[in-house]
Amino acid sequence: MDQLKKLKQDVEQLKDVVDGKNLELELLNSELTDTLSPSIMLSEMSSIFLSMLMENQQFVQKNGMTSKAKESRDRLLRLLEISKDLDGISTSNYNLKATNRLIHAEYQKLRVAYRDLKAEKDKMQKSLDF
Repeated sequence: MDQLKKLKQDVEQLKDVVDGKNLELELLNSELTDTLSPSIMLSEMSSIFLSMLMENQQFVQKNGMTSKAKESRDRLLRLLEISKDLDGISTSNYNLKATNRLIHAEYQKLRVAYRDLKAEKDKMQKSLDF
């Protein structure tokens, strides 16, 4: 009977571990999506801007440089610069999130350690009171 009870407890513990790992996988998947989505969008934008710049260059080769073509080229180059800046901001934001997660994890460990030390202190205090 005791073995059956122990096996049931072991199964419950394993279920908890599996649930924890599944949650961890979901969080990692969410983090991966959050991390990659902005980079993918910025890459697509850069690709579109570059193809527009190539079309502008083809137009200039056929028709010569006009004021409108120069203006379009300058705007496209500016958009590419902005896209690069946004990519840097996105990377910095990801790094901040990662740092925040590490700090939060350490904070949680400290809370647990504090709780354990407080319980031990209370236990020692009670034993001294006797």
